[in-house]
Amino acid sequence: MNLSRTVIAWLPMPFIGIANGALRQFFLLDYFNNFRAHQLSTLSLIVFLSVYIAIVFKKLSITSSQGAWLTGLCWAMLTVLFELAMGRFFSHLTFTEMLAAYDLMSGNLWALVPLALFGIPVAFYRLLQRWSSQVINLRQYRH
Repeated sequence: MNLSRTVIAWLPMPFIGIANGALRQFFLLDYFNNFRAHQLSTLSLIVFLSVYIAIVFKKLSITSSQGAWLTGLCWAMLTVLFELAMGRFFSHLTFTEMLAAYDLMSGNLWALVPLALFGIPVAFYRLLQRWSSQVINLRQYRH
């Protein structure tokens, strides 16, 4: 895992999150209450982040399952730290208020975002490994 590439690849993710939040404010809230809009927005953010990661994944040059896990761990940690810093210093939320967003039992789905960021690199790495081996097998079959 190349730490600088991993961090650089993470840098657009907060902007994707901000754009997703704008979609929630200007679209979802017209059709859903605030709680449901947040839930849907969390799911759409995971989709948008997955698409972004699919685009940049090959540039990360992840060469092992361990590297994929470490990339995911780094992204999840950066995301949680960013979220806590924004909540504390810009929204002036208490840590109790911020941690409430991670309470899956109350229907808050935000915890799924760092969990997804933790797992997506591993899923993509395994998919690429499987796809690569199938392409190699197909080439061998043709000869």
